[in-house]
Amino acid sequence: MLDNPLDEEYHETAITFNGVTLDSVAIRTKGGSSLSSVANSSSDRYSFKVDINEYVSGQKFFGLKKFTLQNSFNDPSYMREVIAYELMDEMGVPTPEHAYVNFYVNGELFGLYLMVEAVDGEFVEKHFANSNGDLYKPDGTGSDLLWLGDDIQSYTDINLQTNEDTTDNGAFINFVESLDKGETSAIDIDTLLRYMSVSTSLSNLDSYHGPLAHNYYIYDDDGVFSILPWDFNESFGTFNMDCNSVDVRELYIDEPVSGALSERPLIANVFAEQSHLDTYHSYLTQLINGSLSSDTFNARVNEIADLIREHVQNDPTSFYGSTYFEQNLTSTTGQFYGLTSFMEYRVANMAAQLDGTLPSAGDGSGFCAR
Repeated sequence: MLDNPLDEEYHETAITFNGVTLDSVAIRTKGGSSLSSVANSSSDRYSFKVDINEYVSGQKFFGLKKFTLQNSFNDPSYMREVIAYELMDEMGVPTPEHAYVNFYVNGELFGLYLMVEAVDGEFVEKHFANSNGDLYKPDGTGSDLLWLGDDIQSYTDINLQTNEDTTDNGAFINFVESLDKGETSAIDIDTLLRYMSVSTSLSNLDSYHGPLAHNYYIYDDDGVFSILPWDFNESFGTFNMDCNSVDVRELYIDEPVSGALSERPLIANVFAEQSHLDTYHSYLTQLINGSLSSDTFNARVNEIADLIREHVQNDPTSFYGSTYFEQNLTSTTGQFYGLTSFMEYRVANMAAQLDGTLPSAGDGSGFCAR
């Protein structure tokens, strides 16, 4: 696998956790730009996807059929993704479970990783009363959810995750057609507003509202689609593709897109109604006064740091090392904003946008074009 990491090909292995061993599971490398970046470096610290029932149908591992091992690429703090998932969960967005793990290969410590539950059929069963809908992970053509016609073949990169053999993708076609008409009837509006309150607060442009329109799932619950969170290692302003001429800590709250708002109809349609913006602003205020307030946020960063510090120090494949880890908790390190300093600046900026001291939107061309 390490000889051919870009193939993302499954290999059979055994896995052990808490004294329990399964002898036939699948593991492969995973990732997009992060995968190619590691492949082109001297490091073997890839993220991995583990499929428990690839070879043994119905097999589970502590209740999971699939999970990922995230490598903390572009995150010296090791905790951007953890904090983002915690905030999503707090705001009531269906969120994958996650935990830090020490990952061993052939008995030798390989690194401190974040184990994240897969967003799949099992996840849907836990979070939705109707678990028979279609689940998608858009990433490429069609992921902006712009109308490309009624032929599902035009949406080549929406990546169906469930019902592969039975769906006609009709719900998805109806969804993007309704978005094209400016409608919101096929959107789980409240989940979107809650999701956006967190993603916007973290200036998370490596997402649907960023230039690549990826790192999210959508689930069809009786014709109404919910957005689901995924992959936040480059949140806290780290990802600035096409946006390096402005300070992403000042991302507009009402136009939190890198390009034209009209090119992200899932957000544009919902934000077009003032009542929805009012609700969204109330969620931002809840975060600002709660988990993102200085004392509360700083305490949580310190709590996580105390949990993982020893393991960061012992991590043999760390991209950045313990010195960068300690610095990045509070201070900008290289291209990475310090967690607490970022949040202090971001909260003050969002508060000023909410009270009208600073503009909360531009002319529709997107924050990065201002």
